[in-house]
Amino acid sequence: DVAFIQFSSGSTSTPKGVVLTHRNLMTNIGAIIERGRFTDRDISLSWMPLTHDMGLIGFHLCMFTANIEHTIMDTRLFSRRPLLWLEEASRIGATLLSSPNFGYKHFLKLYESKGLDGLDLSHVRLLFNGAEPISVSLCERFMTEMRRFGLPAAAMYPVYGLAEASLAVTLPEPGQAYHSVTVERSSLAVGHPPVVTATGAPAGLELMVVGKPIRDCQLRVADDEDRPLPAGIVGHLQIRGGNVTGGYVGVTKGEQPLTTDGWRR
Repeated sequence: DVAFIQFSSGSTSTPKGVVLTHRNLMTNIGAIIERGRFTDRDISLSWMPLTHDMGLIGFHLCMFTANIEHTIMDTRLFSRRPLLWLEEASRIGATLLSSPNFGYKHFLKLYESKGLDGLDLSHVRLLFNGAEPISVSLCERFMTEMRRFGLPAAAMYPVYGLAEASLAVTLPEPGQAYHSVTVERSSLAVGHPPVVTATGAPAGLELMVVGKPIRDCQLRVADDEDRPLPAGIVGHLQIRGGNVTGGYVGVTKGEQPLTTDGWRR
């Protein structure tokens, strides 16, 4: 049965109502808990709004399911006083935190002008970073600044997902340091291998590596005709699995962005 309709953010097109069933949600929640190695010894803190899949599913429903103590910080409070986010994380000994790229930028802007003292971030195990393109240089700034408060170097956890997948598609293995790859922008053409170049190259684009597909979610890269491409070739992402929506509300089956062999574009 349908659990709820999760509207996409509209960052890539007009917002759409993504129909999610109980099976979609529980499949994805179980796989996130498994890959993230969540246990009832974890403590989470999130300022992400419950109208967003990362806040509602990732840092609310996942926490209930895994029996994790979790604190929800009002999004408007984070917007006004972002430094409170990590002050509260330090106070409660949070092990799981989350923010899109812009949240780290918002935090650093105030931190660099006002500063902080006496934090203990040594408990933080995973610092989820997703929901929008991830800036590698911003991650490095944040990790460098927070290192003085004991934030583990491997805590930054870059992830990839979307509302059509309930939430998560790819997550890294916990405990591994994040890493990136730099490619020449002009080489990013469908059906061709990207040209890898040195970090900082004038024509380079540094891309964050966001892990591998989680359980029960398949991911492939395809060409313009929906034909699968081999590893290392640029193309279109397509997904299928128990976590993937059956469709958008108000859109007929024939209008759904599905390939003839059942992958969601």
